[in-house]
Amino acid sequence: MKTIPLLALLTLVACDAPGPDEKACVRSTLESDLKRYGPLAGPGVDPATGQLEAGSYLVSSTYLKLTTDPKGQRVFQDSMKGLNAVIPSYPGLAAYLFATSDSCVTARTLSVWKDEVSMYRFVGADAHTSAIARIELISRGGSVVTHWADTEAGANFEKAAQQLGAEVGPFF
Repeated sequence: MKTIPLLALLTLVACDAPGPDEKACVRSTLESDLKRYGPLAGPGVDPATGQLEAGSYLVSSTYLKLTTDPKGQRVFQDSMKGLNAVIPSYPGLAAYLFATSDSCVTARTLSVWKDEVSMYRFVGADAHTSAIARIELISRGGSVVTHWADTEAGANFEKAAQQLGAEVGPFF
């Protein structure tokens, strides 16, 4: 199984860069400079085609409005290292993909699960609960997560942006 290094997520914004345009950077619209860290990866992805196997899944996506504070960004880096260590082989995972935007100072996650039980087991795993516990240091507010049942066709950032745009919270 291919592991996507998330260390590239670690350099999102220079300390002296201007802040993001909050009106232009919204969860329902993919950022123009969205950088995807590799193709969709995981045990449910056909290595020959790079496509998620046909089937029914539970898809989850997070939209993180990251802090521009250097300390908070280091906390985000540490959290991503912990998540990267466990997600590629987590039981019930079918696929995952991460992306960031420098201009909006955002991160997006997409994870595809065989079932709801598997997703919630991951949500309760140490690496994930540790990241959640530090969200006030990581997020500048307005971050949100959602999930929905879909087929392989709906497991992408475009569908995730639609789902995230319709989300009513809670926001963190």
